[in-house]
Amino acid sequence: ASFVSGHMMASADELYWTITGRGAHAAQPHKGSDPIIAASALIMHLQTLVTRQRDPLQPGVLSVTAIHGGTVTNIIPESVILKGTLRSYNLEWREEILEKIEAHSEAVAKLHGCGSEFKVLRGYPPLINDTAATHFAECTAKVLLGNDSVTVFEPKMWGEDFAYYAQQIPACFWMLGVRPHDKDEMPGLHNPKFAPDESAFVVGCALMAATATNYLLDTVPAKQTQVLKEAEV
Repeated sequence: ASFVSGHMMASADELYWTITGRGAHAAQPHKGSDPIIAASALIMHLQTLVTRQRDPLQPGVLSVTAIHGGTVTNIIPESVILKGTLRSYNLEWREEILEKIEAHSEAVAKLHGCGSEFKVLRGYPPLINDTAATHFAECTAKVLLGNDSVTVFEPKMWGEDFAYYAQQIPACFWMLGVRPHDKDEMPGLHNPKFAPDESAFVVGCALMAATATNYLLDTVPAKQTQVLKEAEV
């Protein structure tokens, strides 16, 4: 099992653009407004909003993950669709960058004689683990699984809906190791070859039950008490 207090995952917003130009014959580009050129320029420009208009000590990711436009080799299309995601730990920067994305998208599209429609589907807020809750769960894991089976989790820019719980109550979201013992590495999430060792689910259930039981009964086993004292030292 792996734990970390504070920021663990990022906010996750879905981004959608429609770049609209004027279709034309590919052999006569001057008679149209090419949305593919505008979209290409916009994709490259958007990265400067992260690299040059964000505090480099504040995590932030802007990724364009899909581009669809055109159907044949000899026609400049009327429009291009872009899709992407914005990830951040900082809610203030999140709002600022969304405003800039819309304004800069319009400006870049206009530069190429096109228009831009930008829409945001707001997703999860950042996942922030409570320090005390994380400490309690981590110590429970050390007692149940042993110190060697408990690690410190490196925060990621993933998104997680558990963040809504953490906004309301002191909470801890932890990671459960599921790599099969006979493999040195395993493909990550969103990979068709991701195949977790399902025997790990038993460990996960046991850890969840132990943490919940100790918390609800307001009792800490003697061994866990010792772990807590050592951690405080």
